[in-house]
Order: sequence, then structure tokens, then C-alpha cells
Amino acid sequence: MSTLLSPAALSRRYGGAVTEKTLANWRWKRTGPKAIKIGGAVFYHLEDVEKYEARARKESARRPGVSPGRKSTRSLRGSKDAEASLRRVSPRSKKKRK
Repeated sequence: MSTLLSPAALSRRYGGAVTEKTLANWRWKRTGPKAIKIGGAVFYHLEDVEKYEARARKESARRPGVSPGRKSTRSLRGSKDAEASLRRVSPRSKKKRK
């Protein structure tokens, strides 16, 4: 049988550097270790966490500072084009107001 970790236990495993909120964001974005829900509670299989950590080590060796599965924005940092491309503009804000 597989060992299950709660988000709190996984956060403690990472020494608090990854919060439960960050884990929730990763679940929503479908990055980070795979999670399962049992009766509305979220858990992580230890094997999936270890696979994620191994993948993270490989990714960090290739691209320092970037989490696995994520694109780097280093080349765009600080440029006005990058800031503009990251902002979401609603269609209404483009229209001129009278």
C-alpha cells in the first residue's frame, strides 16, 4: 500500500518553503506532484512526490531557477514588452470611453 501525504505534510517535507496555498495553485495549474481527492480531502502518493522531485532535480540541472513543466520568463524580465504581454486586458478596456 502506498503512503499518502496531506498538503500540510508535504509542505513540512519541503521545510515550509512550499506552502499549502502554493500546492493548491499547483493543483489548479496541473503542475507539481500529482494529487488525488478522497472524500473531498487532498492527498499525494509518496511515489508521485518522489517522481516529481526527481524530475525537478533534472530540470533544475538543465535550467536553474525554473520549476519542472514551466516556461522560463528570465529573458523577458524587466522589459516593457514582457510586462505588457503578462497583463490581461479586457475587451472593454480597449474601447474608448466618451
